Amino acid sequence: MMKHFALIGMLLAGATPAIADPGIFLGTTCNFGGSVGVSVKVLSNNKEDRGVLASGVSYYPLTGKFGIDAGAGYLFNKVAVTFGWDFLNNNPNIGGGYVNTKDDNPSPISQPETPQPPA
Repeated sequence: MMKHFALIGMLLAGATPAIADPGIFLGTTCNFGGSVGVSVKVLSNNKEDRGVLASGVSYYPLTGKFGIDAGAGYLFNKVAVTFGWDFLNNNPNIGGGYVNTKDDNPSPISQPETPQPPA
């Protein structure tokens, strides 16, 4: 019985993912079939200056089609660029748009100087 608990504990410890805040992408996507669409994606991270994995949904208003894609990208300050594959339209795509990024290294807050007693 103890062996089962130990095995389950080891499996759970190994299966625990690193926790990162996801980013939400709102922007445009252009698939290489020539359609431009509006996209909503979930990104694996929301930290600036990092690579991310992306998955989302696109709507192409000129053709009336939807797309479901997965891919990878890079986060800048409040902006992301993604490259992926649209599984419904069977095309590669590129996207760009707004993301709720966080600065990984915020600037230090300046402390007011404390007055020194006269010498």
